[in-house]
Amino acid sequence: MSNNRQIEIYDNKVQKGFNTTDVHIETRLMLQEVTEFMRAVERGDKDNMLEELADICIFCYGIAEITNIGDLDKKIDDKILINRNRKYTINEDGDAVKVG
Repeated sequence: MSNNRQIEIYDNKVQKGFNTTDVHIETRLMLQEVTEFMRAVERGDKDNMLEELADICIFCYGIAEITNIGDLDKKIDDKILINRNRKYTINEDGDAVKVG
């Protein structure tokens, strides 16, 4: 079952005549948004960083609806709980690594 945000984003795609069938196209477009976010990071442009993060999230919700894989908000809530309870250690490179 989808959430209202997913449906709203999907409906906007339909109204604008955007792609609503090809997940490969959507993923490529999302990667372009990630690149735009990285450029904003490099410039230190916090306003644009936030806007690009929003664009990335919009693509995630749209892809979830296009693929009919379920409620992304619920999965995010579930994953937050998993991550909260997960144990990590820091390796010699300074990276956090899951324990167990």
